[in-house]
Amino acid sequence: MDENVSKIGESEDFFADDIELPAKDFRAEFKLQYRFLRKKVSAFIRSRLKKNFKEVLYVCLEKPSDDFILEFQKQYPDKEIKVIIPILEEKKELEKTHLSFDYYLQNRKNEAKLYKFPKDSDNIEVYGVYTSLFGDAHDISAFSDIRYLSPFLKCVRYFALKLRPDIIHCDNIPFFLGAEFEPRLLYPIKVFQTIEDFNKVKQYEPFWAVLNIADKSGMKRLCRDKAVKKYIAALFDFQIVEQFDSMRDCLEFIYLNYTTFRSVVGSEDDVEGNVLFKRLNARILAMFPSLAQGDSQYYNPMDITLKKVDFWAVLSKSYYHEIFEHPEVTGAMHHRILTTREKSGYVLRGYDVHLEKVFWPYTVETFREMREKNKRYLIKEFSKQRISTKFTDTNLFADNEIQVCGYLDAFYESALIFCEFSDDVYLEGVDIAICSVLKLFELNKNIQVIFNIPNGLKNSYIKSFVDFCEEHSALNGRWIFLDGKINTPQFLAAADIILLPLRSNTKDSRHIKAMKYGCIPVVSSIGVYNDTIIDIFDDMTQGCGFKTDVGLNISPDANETYLKAVLKAMSFFSQNGASRNVIVKNCMNRDGYWNFEILQKYNEIYEELS
Repeated sequence: MDENVSKIGESEDFFADDIELPAKDFRAEFKLQYRFLRKKVSAFIRSRLKKNFKEVLYVCLEKPSDDFILEFQKQYPDKEIKVIIPILEEKKELEKTHLSFDYYLQNRKNEAKLYKFPKDSDNIEVYGVYTSLFGDAHDISAFSDIRYLSPFLKCVRYFALKLRPDIIHCDNIPFFLGAEFEPRLLYPIKVFQTIEDFNKVKQYEPFWAVLNIADKSGMKRLCRDKAVKKYIAALFDFQIVEQFDSMRDCLEFIYLNYTTFRSVVGSEDDVEGNVLFKRLNARILAMFPSLAQGDSQYYNPMDITLKKVDFWAVLSKSYYHEIFEHPEVTGAMHHRILTTREKSGYVLRGYDVHLEKVFWPYTVETFREMREKNKRYLIKEFSKQRISTKFTDTNLFADNEIQVCGYLDAFYESALIFCEFSDDVYLEGVDIAICSVLKLFELNKNIQVIFNIPNGLKNSYIKSFVDFCEEHSALNGRWIFLDGKINTPQFLAAADIILLPLRSNTKDSRHIKAMKYGCIPVVSSIGVYNDTIIDIFDDMTQGCGFKTDVGLNISPDANETYLKAVLKAMSFFSQNGASRNVIVKNCMNRDGYWNFEILQKYNEIYEELS
């Protein structure tokens, strides 16, 4: 056999005479080559289109100001940004799309619908998600609660499958909420997460987290677990003596009475209920160990988000460096931040501040005379007589139920200090502002102070400050406290200084707005404040405010640190009239808008992710 094989191999005429080759089909060959060429050309065109065009789905809780999207699309017209937000009710004026589906949450089937807002003059495409689980949410602020945030984000993931964007930009809400129970997105979409402040990421107890974010199989595990049944039954018997036929009925009841049930269980007097609830949380952690984060008994949704996103960024250059250099700023999140550092960065914000109508409008050229008129008018309207007779100009208020404590006298030569806060005493630094004001009173500084804190009198610390001021007659005419909403521009147009001693990084624009009215900010050297404000003592030509030496969130004595900055501002205000005019002009001329450098940072991230 080997001999025969060798002979065949040696034969030069083997193919020539013995085998006849079939004729080539030139038509089939042409079609084959044509299809190959067409695919090559098509692939090249698609790659070019892909390179030059990106579609971003911008996920947020309410329609953002058009500034960023509008300016970005002006600068990069080949990019398209679509916005998706939750809507609290079905609106007939909105266009209902064909994109609707059923999904499971809280162990039951729910329906979701997608609506399209009519395009405005800026031609920005906005979609609204509606599901029945939003039914009892009174406003968008309710979405800080996981019971509303979870269905919204689950709906967004479903709709993203249909909309097919290149990048999902999730703004300050954890996109992968509940993702530890679900596989990663099964489509090639990159996720970019922006984070305002790690201190403001809400943490949830394990039971409430599982109840709202577990998928169908996770809920089945929960419903079949004997220990969970026992603890919930005990809580029901203890609280409402309610019988339930099945675990599903029990969970349904808890979900429908979510807020009431949680507040009762969490009450300090309810010792037995709290013990049972802690046991329930411990059991949940045993069943779903991924909920545990270190020694914490809470679930932080941003932790899993940082782990899974393709890139994350904070909204401040100063804050970005701070979170790596000072572990205490982010606490339990610090480890995750360190492990994901390679896919992180920072972006900045622009602020398109629209000046609102005030009694005497003014410009950089006319501010001396007009600001003085606004100041005199404001002090007159908050005189003792006006307040007692309730003749104060109602245009100063945005709330009819406002409560006024104290009054102002006609000390026109004194510095008028303005303080506007929420009732979050610690993060807003309300206690620091109060300590600084009391010290200025003690030093007999020539000042008058306006405090505005809606619902502030319900806070015992703030109420004690107001009571102290009312009890000391030496302070009469030097302060007022406004509990309610005000028309802030009227106050900024009259005040000389605004105190902003925040402990937390923020995307706050209060300082930018104040500067546009010539009101000088005194701030903590933190986050966007440090990014956007130049201390007058560091640069006399560009200085537009006063900053602390270090951030108040890392200062060993925040009160003393901030007081130094306040005293610098008071000294500057009282001793140097010409320089004071310079700093006011610098404030009013300060450019805080969306410029090319800011927008380019976003574009570079989008390009890198694509």
